[in-house]
Amino acid sequence: MTPRLLAVLTILATSAFGQAPSIKTRIVTLALDIPVGNAFFINAGKAQAFMADPSGLGEPLEYTGPRQFILRSSAEEFAAQPPLPPPLASVSLPEPSGLVMLVAGRAPDNKIKLSAYDISAEGFHAGDYQVFNFSDKIVALILGTSKFALKPGEDSRVSNPILRERVLDVVVQIAEIKDGEAKKVYASSWGHQPLKRNFVFLFNGSHPSRPIEIRRFADYAK
Repeated sequence: MTPRLLAVLTILATSAFGQAPSIKTRIVTLALDIPVGNAFFINAGKAQAFMADPSGLGEPLEYTGPRQFILRSSAEEFAAQPPLPPPLASVSLPEPSGLVMLVAGRAPDNKIKLSAYDISAEGFHAGDYQVFNFSDKIVALILGTSKFALKPGEDSRVSNPILRERVLDVVVQIAEIKDGEAKKVYASSWGHQPLKRNFVFLFNGSHPSRPIEIRRFADYAK
């Protein structure tokens, strides 16, 4: 049987039984502001509690389930007969990916908003940086020798052979772009370890004197 024929038969079988095909990956979670709990998802055919915390990335969990990752308010909802209430949140997981980061924030209606990012080691290596702009501002950054800008909701990966080889201090400057003008809001030097991957999250600041808040995490490539 050819791979193409097998794929067609899989699609037909999925349509016939109304079941979404499963994917396998690992998932880590992060909350943007307050911890997220009291939610459930399907993993390996069973309902499992979902947790996300703003203090850092959780330990990777093995996930086998639909590509459309759905959160519901109770485990019982997954076994209930239709019509079902709307899910708390849902997001399409990137595929293929050996490691997915799920970021849980709050939508304007106070519902959970999920975003999914491929952070597998195949593309995100030790020594690299990935910067996420979760603020509502356009920001311009200088990170070592790299210069780039991010619109709200955008992210960018910084990779450099020197960053993968040496312990050093990395010069970091961040500016807010407003009405075509760049206003520097942050300048520092970060200690850099080439054995770790670096996550940088930018948020709206809590005071006009500090319009951008920065949260950083680092982990070993997994």
